[in-house]
Amino acid sequence: LTVNQLKREAMPEFSPKTLQITGTYSGATAEEIEEAIAVPIEEAISQVSNIKSISTNAMEGAVNIRVEMADGGEWNDFYNDIKTKVEAITTFPSEFEKLNIQQFNFTDQVVSIVVYGDCEMKSLKDYCEKLKRKFELASPGALVTISGFGNLEVRVELHPDIIDAHR
Repeated sequence: LTVNQLKREAMPEFSPKTLQITGTYSGATAEEIEEAIAVPIEEAISQVSNIKSISTNAMEGAVNIRVEMADGGEWNDFYNDIKTKVEAITTFPSEFEKLNIQQFNFTDQVVSIVVYGDCEMKSLKDYCEKLKRKFELASPGALVTISGFGNLEVRVELHPDIIDAHR
């Protein structure tokens, strides 16, 4: 066997073996994330078959859980079983944003940076956008994403008497 005979591909065949569960809970400490989010997820999925390993990273404002499938497992069953267990959890705090459950890809997170400060959410998001551009300039081709900022909402409450006066 020589090097010239080795199979080479730009996009080699690959079977998924790891899924990633991520979510954000703005303002929560790592301990709050661990207790309110990570532990319930770990407990819910612990009985799913074909789990090789679970790796959890609870940090300020976010959680990242990777679940690796054991050899011999069937991906669709593995993924669907975990998704079903996680989506059945009803004890998450109301401020916790929706979880994202997806196949772990080679382009997935290499580094995670939590940015926080005593300022308005818009200012913090603007700062993160500037930071993102700096990372992209420093490392062309890098995939840099920002998460943890929900959609802006406006709540308007009107007194019933005011509404009646304008009818």
